[in-house]
Amino acid sequence: MIIATVCDPTTLNGVAGLLARIQVEYDSCVLKILTVQTRRAQATSSAQQALLNRCRLAIHKPNVRLEVSYGTGSSEALKTFFSGNSLNAFFHEDVDAGWLRRSLAAACEADRPIAVRRTDQFEKMLGSSLSLVSVENHSLQSLAAGQLPAITLNSMHQSRWLSAVAAVSRCFSSRCD
Repeated sequence: MIIATVCDPTTLNGVAGLLARIQVEYDSCVLKILTVQTRRAQATSSAQQALLNRCRLAIHKPNVRLEVSYGTGSSEALKTFFSGNSLNAFFHEDVDAGWLRRSLAAACEADRPIAVRRTDQFEKMLGSSLSLVSVENHSLQSLAAGQLPAITLNSMHQSRWLSAVAAVSRCFSSRCD
């Protein structure tokens, strides 16, 4: 299973929640992260490395791996990145709406399954389609398989995920210089 996301390198926004969810649902998985430099997100290499080290420390399953690449965020580069994955996931909150819209459009053009967190931004972008790709309504596994309607997460599964998010988030809580 290859799950991918894109983020800015200064915060890795959305990665903690996605990584936690992957570790709840999968014993073996590759999380591919494309970090995109923007004018707003110019990270030093040491800050990027510190954030990525936190990601690696948050992985507690031996067959969950992290692959990181760096890009410009052009529409074609994003589409190429998204086209090679089993699932493209967006767990972002409070990011630049234009950037997020371009990323989501490229993922849709790649014609691969998509998973998103239910946020106001995605509610505005996807409208009534949000429930079809929402991780609050479906497991990553069912979204990746393209099984709709997908299996609804039961409360036990949801609480395990929330606990995992809290544990992974602790790895991200200290500041990078």
